[in-house]
Amino acid sequence: MSNKAFPLCDFTEGFYFDEDDSLPMQEPEEEHAAIPDSWTIVNSLNYLMLESKGAKLSDEFWRLCEPAFAFLTEKLTMSKWQVLFISIMSELGKNMSWLDFSRYLGTSRLSIMAQMDEMERLVKRRWITVVKYNHSEDDGVETYKLAPGVMNALSHNRVFEPEILEGMDELTFMRKLGFYMSKCESPIQMENEKAMKWMLDACEANPQLRICQKVLESELEAERSLMLLMAADYASCGDTPNEGITIEYLDRLLDEDFSYSVIRKMLVEGSHPYITDGWVEPKCEEGMTINDQFVLSRRAKEVLFAEFKPTTSNLPISNISRRMKSYKTIQSKKLYYNVNEERQINRLADLLTEEKLKAVRMRLEEKGMRKGFSCLFYGSPGTGKTETAYQLARLTGRDIMEVNIAGMRDKYVGESEKNIKAVFNRYRVACEQCEMMPILLFNEADALINKRSENTEHSVDKMDNAMQNIILQEMENLDGILIATTNLTSNLDSAFDRRFLFKVEFKKPTVDVKAKIWHSMLEDLSSDDALRLANGYDFSGGQIENIARKQNIEYILSGEKLSFELLENFCKEELLDKRQQRSSVGFRKCH
Repeated sequence: MSNKAFPLCDFTEGFYFDEDDSLPMQEPEEEHAAIPDSWTIVNSLNYLMLESKGAKLSDEFWRLCEPAFAFLTEKLTMSKWQVLFISIMSELGKNMSWLDFSRYLGTSRLSIMAQMDEMERLVKRRWITVVKYNHSEDDGVETYKLAPGVMNALSHNRVFEPEILEGMDELTFMRKLGFYMSKCESPIQMENEKAMKWMLDACEANPQLRICQKVLESELEAERSLMLLMAADYASCGDTPNEGITIEYLDRLLDEDFSYSVIRKMLVEGSHPYITDGWVEPKCEEGMTINDQFVLSRRAKEVLFAEFKPTTSNLPISNISRRMKSYKTIQSKKLYYNVNEERQINRLADLLTEEKLKAVRMRLEEKGMRKGFSCLFYGSPGTGKTETAYQLARLTGRDIMEVNIAGMRDKYVGESEKNIKAVFNRYRVACEQCEMMPILLFNEADALINKRSENTEHSVDKMDNAMQNIILQEMENLDGILIATTNLTSNLDSAFDRRFLFKVEFKKPTVDVKAKIWHSMLEDLSSDDALRLANGYDFSGGQIENIARKQNIEYILSGEKLSFELLENFCKEELLDKRQQRSSVGFRKCH
């Protein structure tokens, strides 16, 4: 036995333990708690806590504490040992190992561990949670702590009533999974652990659900957690481009479990039974397989979920907001327009202010007219359509829900239509949840607003027509703000033409406007030289920005300052069609 001894914090002064065991080396001074006039939860626990410290679980201890035990065992419907554990944990307020309990009680660790079944019953009743703790002399073993809410209830002389997890139906279970999925995004590891613990407990409490049956087939906690996270992601994101669990995300939540390292390797290699048996698959995006991101397979969704079908109403608030682009993140950018576009954009910016929009919507409602605003921004590429939508959002304090049209198409029959419906469902919920009505942005919507195909023999044409019909119906009933951008309008379906209240054409900038853009992008450029460039090349604002970026990159790489010779080379490189180039305009060096 080691000669080294150390003081135990929070214990009676002079109370020492040998380093490698829990038996006291010196008897504590005898101290008895005052017997209360009447027993309550608080004073009973306090009495037990004081009497049990260093009592070695003697016969005298059990005799003195019999009245307190009698009250608490009946009040809390617990055994004496369970009540004793609760009283000690309530006092110390920390994670407790078996060594901690033995030291407090002044007896051997093995004598306390003999009551492990009693502790497990408290865990099953959800009064106690199990924590992996690596910072005690019980290094790497499980420790125990009171579940959230226990201390608050006991301190108010109330019996703690844990959340009832049993008897959930499939829809309730999946909704709550989606909610706890958002909790797993917390930067605080303890919050992540609580969320994962809830998921696992809820799964064990509902073996009647098919998803829970699938999870419980595995004995490994890491494997159970993996399948639950897949289901939670489906509940949270549904069949949308945002669905998918990355390896990085799994590493953050499950990396402390040794068995996870094996599971991780098998996932990446594609050899895990979840993958080989067709329950989980790598995410596929625009025809490309993403090997470090995973989703539930179509088969899994059909087999494991009979009642749950993801809709916007199922999505937690945090997941709705996660899909939004905050107006606060949009950087201010000066845009230059031709006279007609500038007038229309200024009018829209004025309309979308909260005060004006409320007044207009109220007026339209009084007249029995539709209150939604659908706007079409059309014109050549690089003329500022998308950036205008962003700047309108920033100026009017409205978040943006941007839709990736390419991500809406699905190879499975009927899924593309569901994806489109889900977008509008999410937008309706966002309108209810956001303080300011957000903007629904269909960027590069050419394929969806072109004329519907009359040849519906091909499944792709049928799918596109069905998606267009859904969008037309949703636009008819829209109670919000929709902006669609497109480069092509010659083939615009007449039904869409009628439904866009505002149509703004973004034409190539005039010479004067191009000169302003050149000067704003290259501040060292003189006004005369900017005008020469504007006359020399029929560029859009986006093309001018490309050239300005190239010039800045060149300066960083070579230190070469701005010159017309350099700009002329960049302009020629920008011209895909050399016939656009005019005759020389007499470039000279900038000063």
